[in-house]
Amino acid sequence: MRHATLCFPIKVDTASDTVSEVLLAEKKSGFGKGKIVGIGGGIERGETALRAAVRETREECHLSVCVVDLQPMAKLIFDFPYQPGWNHLVEAFLTEVWTGNLTETAEVKPIWLTVSKIPYHRMWADAKHWLPRVLGRQPITASFTYNSDNQTLASIDIEAVGMRTCRI
Repeated sequence: MRHATLCFPIKVDTASDTVSEVLLAEKKSGFGKGKIVGIGGGIERGETALRAAVRETREECHLSVCVVDLQPMAKLIFDFPYQPGWNHLVEAFLTEVWTGNLTETAEVKPIWLTVSKIPYHRMWADAKHWLPRVLGRQPITASFTYNSDNQTLASIDIEAVGMRTCRI
């Protein structure tokens, strides 16, 4: 099983203290090509999930985030019984703090989206089940098992939890 991260830079409506916009991306190459996805990728040997989130955000869209500003929000298991090489354990983080100039890369075309207009129909089938909770700042653990078509879900298990701090 691959271990990966997702980092969601967010904009917050100060009046309501709710997430108003989130940075997602259209995947241009590799796993998930053509889908709308979060910014992130694989954790390298000896790297923590936090450090991987920082590195992947910088590589994929040229934004700099700091480990101390990353809020751990989810641990997600994606099980593809008919394509085991796609199995992932993903740690997802939110951040309200970043620097740099958002840039399209060979891997992704980043796009800011209003939370109410996230195109879940263009994402992996699991996203509509967990991403609204994460954007609502509800820490979760979840597992998703895909059917033989590797596109539709066979099972969903989501649990709200208190997230522990992550190792830097």
